[in-house]
Amino acid sequence: MATTIELSQQTTLPTNKVRSAVSDVFDELKTKYTLTGSWESDSLFIISGEGFVGRLEVLQDGVSLSLSLSGMLSLFSGMIESQLKDTLADKLSG
Repeated sequence: MATTIELSQQTTLPTNKVRSAVSDVFDELKTKYTLTGSWESDSLFIISGEGFVGRLEVLQDGVSLSLSLSGMLSLFSGMIESQLKDTLADKLSG
């Protein structure tokens, strides 16, 4: 069973600072989960790993995250979503 987390976070930061914040968020995730990630374009960051597949889009006024969790990770979707929401809010506060 797979679970999808959909989050968005508004920000007034300029795009270059948003990209930096996205990289910081990903670096924090890598310390907890086995993940890889890369910028596919200036506004699209792709995340993958054991039990993870997702994308984070940089928008004009914030970011949008879609992350699918499979296997055992889907059991922890509430905790993962809460951590992501808090981390995005913290990193993107302007």
